[in-house]
Amino acid sequence: MPNSMPVKPRWYQGLTKYHWWVLAIAVSAWMFDCMDQRLFVLSRSPAVKELLGEEEFRASILTATEAEARAEVGKKVSAGEWTPEAAQKEYGERVEAKLQAAFTNKAANFGNYVTALMVVGWSVGGFIFGIYGDRLGRVKTLSIAIFVYSIFTGLSGFSVGIFDFCLYRFLMGCGIGGAFATAATLIAETMPEHARATALGLFQSLSALGNIAGSCVAWFLISPDLPTDLFGMLSTAVSGWRILFM
Repeated sequence: MPNSMPVKPRWYQGLTKYHWWVLAIAVSAWMFDCMDQRLFVLSRSPAVKELLGEEEFRASILTATEAEARAEVGKKVSAGEWTPEAAQKEYGERVEAKLQAAFTNKAANFGNYVTALMVVGWSVGGFIFGIYGDRLGRVKTLSIAIFVYSIFTGLSGFSVGIFDFCLYRFLMGCGIGGAFATAATLIAETMPEHARATALGLFQSLSALGNIAGSCVAWFLISPDLPTDLFGMLSTAVSGWRILFM
């Protein structure tokens, strides 16, 4: 008897230009989301340290730090463990170590706050854009979400202080959450049933290219830790992390 079972098409068969266009836009949106996140991870430390102002912070705690170091060294001298010459050298080293440790700790804490705000923004954006996706349509909502995370990523490079930097990262996180939720939903609603699972798999797996691209840019082109004149295009050098965000 002839086989009457229908032949299941391959996932890419029967897809129209519109299907491919939707897949390309959705994948690109999430891929550049991930690139943005990778650039943030690599740029967070130098950005926070610059925006906090190390010199101002060290000056604000210098008197208390010197008093603490002087008391510690004085105990050693009184106990006869150190000579005055050795104590003076140790005093200077202790003051510097304490100042550096205090600033590093403060920068690390603010780095955690900025990251937490971005993650909270991701959640808020997914919720808000998810609601408006039904009202405005997936395409318009995705366009708005891409605009949001793009513009606030760029504005992060113009930050003048730690608080506006936190605000930009929160709003950028809103765009990321909205773009991911809307792009995934758009693929699920647009793709035919036989292609849906593979398309969503590509949507997620190809996002790794964004992380790779972010690492390559930061490691081989523009270091977030060093000033750059953007290959001679700028009259004065600018912090690398600012150029990366812009």
